[in-house]
Amino acid sequence: SGTDLQGEDVLRFYTNRWEKYQFSSKVMNDFCSYINRHWVQREYNSGRKDVYDIYTMAMDTWQKVVFQPLHKQVTHACLDLIKSERNNEIINTRLISGVIQSYVALGFTEDGTNNNQMTAPTLTIYKDFFEVQFILDTEQFYRLEAATFLVHNSVTEYLKKVAQRLDEEVHRVQSYLHPSTLSFLIKKVEEVLIRDQLDVIYTEAKILLRDERYQDLALLFRLVNRITNATNELKKIVENHVYEMGIHTIERVSGTAINVSLILINNR
Repeated sequence: SGTDLQGEDVLRFYTNRWEKYQFSSKVMNDFCSYINRHWVQREYNSGRKDVYDIYTMAMDTWQKVVFQPLHKQVTHACLDLIKSERNNEIINTRLISGVIQSYVALGFTEDGTNNNQMTAPTLTIYKDFFEVQFILDTEQFYRLEAATFLVHNSVTEYLKKVAQRLDEEVHRVQSYLHPSTLSFLIKKVEEVLIRDQLDVIYTEAKILLRDERYQDLALLFRLVNRITNATNELKKIVENHVYEMGIHTIERVSGTAINVSLILINNR
């Protein structure tokens, strides 16, 4: 039954059986297409809400017999693999993508049985049993990384790391998660790595302006621009810098002019 398995073992057990089961379910559904199109539809139209096509019944059976007993172990194993990948370990992403494909497919059953409607795609299973915990794990992982990284590295190196992490998360979704997760994931990463570190980032902006490190400053601006209204403070920092530079230049020029005048007077 797989209930005694953990880690990659439970993922292999789940995905191997899922692939075979889903294939068989699709074949059976096609074989019974006449029943689906005519008898099932007729019964539904007559008022019966407990009749479904063959494929939906197969998904409902999988959900009750396999998914319910195993989903905690399976989801936990997926999240552990993702954490390992974030820590630069090589993982078998096919195991995760197989699970995600299963969770998405099982959404057909949710819509049909709970809402008494003919089946239609929904992401309820995927979101409730994977995405919610995935986003929580993501927040915890990056909150710890931000605190640790800033202790041992410069803010500029931190900003480069943030840009790298954002690219990695986009690739992660494209590789094995559902596309609908991308906006929630990126927003959470931006909140933890950028929004919650704005005070440190603003201080670094002043240093970069002073040292004329414009390439690093451009990266800083791009990242801060991801947070609503966060660039307002950066604009003030730039304005103050320009003002101070202007005052300094005027004072220097004025001082030079006075010195020249004194020299001319003394040489008369």
